[in-house]
Amino acid sequence: MRGVSLARAGLLALALAACGLGPSAARAAPRTVQTQLDLSASANFIMPTAGVPVGTVTWGDTTYRLDARVFHTRDAALGWYPDQVSLPVPSDARSALAVQILVNLDAMSADFSGEKVGEVGLTWQNGAEQTVDLVAGSNVRGWLLSDSNGPLQDAGSHEVYRGQDVYGRTAVIDSLTLVADPSVRDFGLAKVTIRDTSFDTADSLDPGLVVRGVTVISSPRASGSGD
Repeated sequence: MRGVSLARAGLLALALAACGLGPSAARAAPRTVQTQLDLSASANFIMPTAGVPVGTVTWGDTTYRLDARVFHTRDAALGWYPDQVSLPVPSDARSALAVQILVNLDAMSADFSGEKVGEVGLTWQNGAEQTVDLVAGSNVRGWLLSDSNGPLQDAGSHEVYRGQDVYGRTAVIDSLTLVADPSVRDFGLAKVTIRDTSFDTADSLDPGLVVRGVTVISSPRASGSGD
């Protein structure tokens, strides 16, 4: 299941509609439950984006939990930083339909466009891992708009925030949607892992990954269920 692509726009649109995550998701809210995973223990970096809110925010149809710090992976300037973070999924969110991640790149340049720079792994309770590649310029881009070559190309990615950083530059935050694979989702989602692979797949410590929030969207029938 490694290397699952979100570039299949038609399939993604159908899956989002089935999960109640399309443009009308807010009207279908009773059909899903949103659980914000706790990044606070892993948050390790303060971005120069003072205008970004802290706490619970709703962008589009999804509610996220934002801390004052973000999780930042290693890059050329922060070579000692970790290359991944794994977040456990609480038992009442394991009947996952999709996962939405606020993720961007730091130290991004046009040289990395089209390169795999990371991946997201959804680990299910039967041990299976559904993996989605993070490809620069396709489903992930720099947090500074000036570092990007244009809008995201992947149907599962979209911009949720735009503002100024402390130096007056235009900053963005993007959301990436991973739809649960129907063949394994009934086993229950155990954890979400976000990995920086740029050293191995792009021959560079740059760019680093910047993760601000992770929300699991699940079926309400899972509420109150055990492990």
